[in-house]
Amino acid sequence: MLAIDVNALSDAVKEALGINPIQMLIQIAATIVLVIVVRYFFWNKITAYLEKRRQLFTAEMDNAKKMNLEASMLQEQALKETTDLKLRSKELIALAAQKGEEERLVIVAKAKADAEHLLSQSRQTIEAEKEKARASLKNEVIDLATMMAEKIIKSEIDDSKYKDMSLDEFERSEEV
Repeated sequence: MLAIDVNALSDAVKEALGINPIQMLIQIAATIVLVIVVRYFFWNKITAYLEKRRQLFTAEMDNAKKMNLEASMLQEQALKETTDLKLRSKELIALAAQKGEEERLVIVAKAKADAEHLLSQSRQTIEAEKEKARASLKNEVIDLATMMAEKIIKSEIDDSKYKDMSLDEFERSEEV
């Protein structure tokens, strides 16, 4: 009963799987031998290598996380510094604008004061020149009147001659 026809079983497996069962057994036996040899001679080296790779990978991941955290902190710090610098520059610009406005007001006030002073001096100079011209004209009129009186006294002339002489003297004084 247990006698199974090996050839019939072989044919059935070959037909179902398309593989020769004897070759399959040889292949399985070779694989088992290979696993035993690798396990006995190389397993410790392979597991040690894989453990080193795992540790290296873990260390690199930890280092990457640490670097990422540091970069994030540096970025936040740089952003804060940039914000502080922008705020400080706005304050400096506002301060400079305020100082500029104050200086402008001082310059305008000084220019107005200088202009008023110059205008006042000019008016005083003009008034002084007017007074000087009036005094000069008064002196000339007096001199002219005196000269005419002397001529009238020196020469006895009639009224028409006196008028002609007065006009001549007056025209001569205007030329001067």
